[in-house]
Amino acid sequence: YIGRFVKRITIGIQTKLAELTSHLGDSLSGISIIFTFSTQNREKQKFNKIADDIMELSLKDTKLKSILPPLVEFFLSLGLTLVLWYGGRDVVKGNMSSGDLIAFLGYLVLASSPLTRLSNSYYSIKKIQGAFKRIFELLDIEEVTFSQKGNLILNKIKGKVEFKNICFSYGEKSIFNNLNLTIHPGEKIALVGPNGEGKSTFLHLILRLYDPIDGDIFIDGINIKKMNINFLRSHIGIVLQDTYLFSGTIYENITYGLEDISDKRIENILTMLKFDEILKKFPNGINSKVGEGGIKLSGGERQRISLARTLILDPEILLLDEPTSSLDPSSRKEFQSFLSKIMKGRTTIFVSHYREEIEMADRIFLIKNGSITYLKPNEIDEFFKK
Repeated sequence: YIGRFVKRITIGIQTKLAELTSHLGDSLSGISIIFTFSTQNREKQKFNKIADDIMELSLKDTKLKSILPPLVEFFLSLGLTLVLWYGGRDVVKGNMSSGDLIAFLGYLVLASSPLTRLSNSYYSIKKIQGAFKRIFELLDIEEVTFSQKGNLILNKIKGKVEFKNICFSYGEKSIFNNLNLTIHPGEKIALVGPNGEGKSTFLHLILRLYDPIDGDIFIDGINIKKMNINFLRSHIGIVLQDTYLFSGTIYENITYGLEDISDKRIENILTMLKFDEILKKFPNGINSKVGEGGIKLSGGERQRISLARTLILDPEILLLDEPTSSLDPSSRKEFQSFLSKIMKGRTTIFVSHYREEIEMADRIFLIKNGSITYLKPNEIDEFFKK
């Protein structure tokens, strides 16, 4: 009975430890999503709840472990007493010599120590049976540096974005040097250039995942440092190159960080993205599990969920960081048709290496050597030839 109880508690602890490990992996891998949707407190509360459950089970485990060895010693002592009483009676009756009794008691005492150790081993064996192996990978995460001192909340965002004299670097590597750019409300801007020149960083600066070393960024004429960080990010949607989905269901990922979202709104967005038909192949539909990191879904399915998650926000400003680069040509073409629809009426800044996507933009800019340069129509052909 005790063994089964030990095993049951241990399984509970190991299950919770696995849940905690999975949560930590989710938090590290999805750090950009967490900051973008301002769900740091929510994830912290979830972590604390799992940790408290582990603590409660561990206390039960400790109490049980403290009971088992004394229990074994008690029964050994009881057995020793019974042998002494029964053997002593046989000695008196002449059925056993005193030497035989003393020898038997000696052997019994010698056996008690291994039996006590065996009880501990039995406990450990039951713990091993209740445990299962978990492998997790910790990803290198770039340092997040931003201030949350701003508290300004606007009635409405139109979507004008201005970079004024922006300087930024990673350590000693300079990325932007006195960069200036104005993007008008509803305008579609494409960013092109070699890898590592700062295209993704440009988007992250708008979200305040980083702050510039010098210079300021304005939205509708207001310095974003003065804005409440949660308010700012609630009006900016981003779709990343490598979509990360949290362990949970499709529904939980689509509505991540949001409350009171109507089923009708979700249904409309899924229909627009043609995801409603895809859901029919899943046994539990929108409540189907995606697996760790969305491993149960294809790249195209993960990107649709990411896009749906962004569209739920109905953001005035849309940031797209190579959202189709991981898709096959067929999925990419279909995804591009979705992008052309959702860009309408929104200030959109997107990074891409595909000409058919870049040509959706009103203006195209080359980011290279710390500066940003407007590409004229005739210069675009030259750019792609290179």
